[in-house]
Amino acid sequence: MKKFTIYIIIGVSMLFLASCGKQHQAESVVKDFMEAHLVDPSSLSDVTFRDLDSTTTFRGDSLIQQLRKAAAASGRYQSNASYEAPDGASNKLLFVRVSYRQKGEERSDTYYLNSSLTGVVAVKTN
Repeated sequence: MKKFTIYIIIGVSMLFLASCGKQHQAESVVKDFMEAHLVDPSSLSDVTFRDLDSTTTFRGDSLIQQLRKAAAASGRYQSNASYEAPDGASNKLLFVRVSYRQKGEERSDTYYLNSSLTGVVAVKTN
């Protein structure tokens, strides 16, 4: 029984560490995107990330294009922002919601990332 308990503790610890690694990687990708594509990244402060999650299925290119156009039209992001393509092997996207202050205004956006966590696929301005 003692060995079984140790295996359970080790297994849970490994899962926890793996999920922390993905969260950190997602935050890093989003921070880089914000620095590169926000209209005024120097006014950014109080950035808070929620937990990384995944969509159940990938909804298609038309929705992604709509989100990208809406982000450009919001005035928060540069109109020529460069996005990654979704991973072809996966039918889901990962997402993280980010709250921040910019020029004294509280803002919140949802960032959709490809499943390999190498880049932002789209942004939903909330």
